[in-house]
Amino acid sequence: MNPFHSVSAPMPHSTLLIPSAARTAADKRAYEGFRARITGNPQAAREVRQAQRSAWAKLHLRQDFADEAWLRGHLRMASIRVADLNEPASVRRMRTLLRRAELRGPVIQQTIECSLERFLWLNPSLPLWAAVAMVLEATGRFTPSTQARTTGA
Repeated sequence: MNPFHSVSAPMPHSTLLIPSAARTAADKRAYEGFRARITGNPQAAREVRQAQRSAWAKLHLRQDFADEAWLRGHLRMASIRVADLNEPASVRRMRTLLRRAELRGPVIQQTIECSLERFLWLNPSLPLWAAVAMVLEATGRFTPSTQARTTGA
């Protein structure tokens, strides 16, 4: 029997409390855009969004796919829309979009046979729309008609 009862909360290691410069800059930019939208300053929100889009364009993500019409058909069938084609794929955004298609973690992991983190590590140059479309294609639930595959419509 332990006579000393500890009621303290666990503390993270001190090195985990040091913020990353890259993370801080990204968080600050996202916060500025959020704050501008909340305070009702649409011009500032547009400027933040434009800076984000220009940073995405500089990433030069792979944009040429032989089966692009087929991949976009999967997005259409799942009613998923990605506003910016240059948006890089991130686990958080992919999970959000896949949840809209009613796909959850276990189904996704079983379908692509790895986690979303691993999937993006294996495919680092995919834009968000292509990464989500590939996961949708792997599930087999959102297959577009064969006419879209042959005509590209």
